Amino acid sequence: MSAIDDKWQHLKAQGLDLGGPLGPEEPAPAGGKVRRYERGQIYWSSATGAHEVHGGILSLYLAHGGPGDSPQTGERLLGYPISDEMNVEGVPRSIFESGAIYWTPGTGGCVLWGSIWATYQRPQVGTAAAGLGLPLIGNTPLAGGQAAYFERGVLFSAGIVAVLAGRFDPPLMGQPQLIDPDDQGSHTFQTLVTWPLLMRSHYQALIDWRPGVFAELWTDRLVLTPVGSPYSQIPLICQQATLRNDVPHIQQVDVRAAIIIPPDGPLDLKDRTLYDLQLKLPNGNTYMISPHCLYAKRDWDNFGLLHITDVHISQRNDLFRRKLQERGLEDAAQNYANFQDNLRDFIRYANRLHAQGLADLVMATGDLVDYVAESNDGLPGENFARLRRILLGAALNHGDPPGEALRIPIFMTFGNHDYRVNPYDLRADVDLPGGSKDTALNEHSGHNLLESDAIALQDGRTPKYGLSNIEGAGKMLQYDPFDNRYNYFKFHFTEERTYVVRLGKHRLVVMDTKMDNGIPDDFDIWTLINLWRGGSGFLDSQFGSGLPATQKLLAGGGPDSVGFSERELALLRNAVVEAGADGLVIVGMHCPVISPKGSEYAYFHRETIHPLADPVLTDAYLVRHKIEDGRSWTRTGTPYFKTGEIADGMNAGVIAHLGEEFLKICAGVDLPRPVDLVLAGHHHDRVEYRVRWNPAAATMEYYMDFYTENPKTYYQTINGRDVLGVRPLPKGAPLAVRVEPDPSHPVAVGVTTNHAINLTHGTVRTPAYADPLNSTSDPKAWWLKHRPLLAQTSALGPIDPRQRYGAFYKLHPPPQHYRPVIESDRELNMPRGISVAKLPGRLVQPTFQGFRLVQVRAGAIARMRYIILRDLRKSDFTLPWEGEFADPRRPRRPIVNGGVIGRF
Repeated sequence: MSAIDDKWQHLKAQGLDLGGPLGPEEPAPAGGKVRRYERGQIYWSSATGAHEVHGGILSLYLAHGGPGDSPQTGERLLGYPISDEMNVEGVPRSIFESGAIYWTPGTGGCVLWGSIWATYQRPQVGTAAAGLGLPLIGNTPLAGGQAAYFERGVLFSAGIVAVLAGRFDPPLMGQPQLIDPDDQGSHTFQTLVTWPLLMRSHYQALIDWRPGVFAELWTDRLVLTPVGSPYSQIPLICQQATLRNDVPHIQQVDVRAAIIIPPDGPLDLKDRTLYDLQLKLPNGNTYMISPHCLYAKRDWDNFGLLHITDVHISQRNDLFRRKLQERGLEDAAQNYANFQDNLRDFIRYANRLHAQGLADLVMATGDLVDYVAESNDGLPGENFARLRRILLGAALNHGDPPGEALRIPIFMTFGNHDYRVNPYDLRADVDLPGGSKDTALNEHSGHNLLESDAIALQDGRTPKYGLSNIEGAGKMLQYDPFDNRYNYFKFHFTEERTYVVRLGKHRLVVMDTKMDNGIPDDFDIWTLINLWRGGSGFLDSQFGSGLPATQKLLAGGGPDSVGFSERELALLRNAVVEAGADGLVIVGMHCPVISPKGSEYAYFHRETIHPLADPVLTDAYLVRHKIEDGRSWTRTGTPYFKTGEIADGMNAGVIAHLGEEFLKICAGVDLPRPVDLVLAGHHHDRVEYRVRWNPAAATMEYYMDFYTENPKTYYQTINGRDVLGVRPLPKGAPLAVRVEPDPSHPVAVGVTTNHAINLTHGTVRTPAYADPLNSTSDPKAWWLKHRPLLAQTSALGPIDPRQRYGAFYKLHPPPQHYRPVIESDRELNMPRGISVAKLPGRLVQPTFQGFRLVQVRAGAIARMRYIILRDLRKSDFTLPWEGEFADPRRPRRPIVNGGVIGRF
């Protein structure tokens, strides 16, 4: 047995069958050996050992001389393989003594060798050669030397200087560039192609040798293609490079070459069109370097902004329905909320609105993914890559049909889930010391699952985290403090997560509220003690205030997010100043700055009702939410329901740092004007507030109502006092909320008994808001009265609150591994000695799962449409108000699936 025979048998045992040998071992160049098989070859040398080469990589290897001299150059380029073929992040590659071959999808393979390969393989940290991404074009004769192209740059070797590394920094699909097709000044990309930190002497030597070398490297390489039309290409022109910092005594210079979109060409930029940036390959194909990265639009006095939040893409969303069916849970499978399907339906409708002239951009404010990676995920980029595939219309799973590509630009930032690197349990228990403070982690609600469904998906297990395995709970909350796990997002979507988008005179400010606040580095007994403290004054005195954010998170509630930096607030202030008196300022962020405890949006806090509300209702509200200092809450007689700081009962799952300062900026304190609109998510709720700074009292006033449009129903609240009469309603009973169209309708409470679930509840009928935006004839005057408006949009992905409930049972005494109250869709069969009492059922809340459309006309926000996903599907993706702003002169654009080329 030779080393080649050993390798052949080892490969076969590992699952790579090269087939039978085609002959004996043969001598190879430089003292090596080779044996040919039906589906590949194995090479051996004393320096490298035995390694296989097969498939397309083998064809390229042989075309370049294999281990011997290249027939094209007469030089030995690659040498013997030093590795078997590897598949790293979906890209096959083989490494050789002095080069490598990468089978980057769509390129037909890239061969690197010599100094270019050495520089790419071991780039100096901080240089342009670092972070180039995958090779797209291997060593190619060009400009008197050899050039190789990568996803983010070029390496050039000519013997004049050491390898020249150029950076390519295109706009990305999560923060695309906006261009006015009529403004020639906006057709130049000044920093698209750069050669940073180049020695001045090297620069001078290069231009003395070949004056146009920098421009030659990018001539006839880049094209723009409209999304969905990859063969309609606009070639980009590279101008001669110039120095960015031409200071004589500085020895390192930055060189840039402006890339120009040629004006007035036969394929000039089209208005309201999204473009891909592609690299032309030697084989005649193009490679998608940056899809959906440029949007051409002439006028920003009229546009539509779609707000989506809490998308929560993950691999397991596509697996759960099948798993439920396998377990015979047909009702659960039929009603399961698949977050991926929701995003696909949004894309379908967004493209329809764009074709009608009603939408021009999307703002996605975080929780784009449920978490970064599955525990056994082999996909490069993991859930961020899945998000990208959906936006590009590519099939998400093998065998799936392609979807519809989003045809309008999308601007993104992170939510707290985007920072989490690991999946979480759908249902778990947290066993706190002492036994009386145990709590549950319930994360199945947004999937529209019962507790028993969630446990079935976990193969009948309910994980329990206590002293012995608290680190398991911590793993669900973990984020990457070094920011490395988010590299795919930074490479393909945007490197910035707080930035300003200039829409003519208007400003869109996208802000990152960051990861969960208060997550400890290590989970141990002290963490549990802090969790246990719940309401224990003794532990408070012994151990301090603990980790309330972590407590809320493990209990299934909404955690605080870290919040803002001073630099980010300065960015917002500057945007307000830049917008001036006529421009709009719209802020998008994930975590809101105000949120009531318990997420109870009490009807009596509405601006319409509060001036005449019964003070007892607010008193009861403060008691049930344990708001000890209620002095800042007005009971009645004012349109605002609260003044002062958000810390007094309005800080449940909000940003933890600089929230008060953010509100002052929004209210225009010490600024020429306030912000117009703040759009957030995080709580999966639909709610609208406005705030006003009272300079006389030096305090903030808080208002709540249905400012943009009145819903027909709203979230339940709690009955705050005993209602006596023929049909009494006890204090604490749920109150369903109905909104009457008549603003003068009196508040009226009725009582209903739902015998199917054995529940008596109230229904409160409330008046509509009298002056909603969608009914006003003067939007500019309306905003002067109402801004800043702080609007939370419900989740696009999860269907909170869930629409399915099982029966609830109380167990006494609860057996091991059971909580005292459990939910199930079937009768319980408990051991002898366990009593089972069926409790009243739950009243299903309305769901506002969906998104918003902000319509700007004549420089003012004229309408804000709240689109509920369920209603959209029932109406076959056509809503009655669509024609209100449609331009009858605008031709309707067909909506087609876009072809996608490149790697995802």
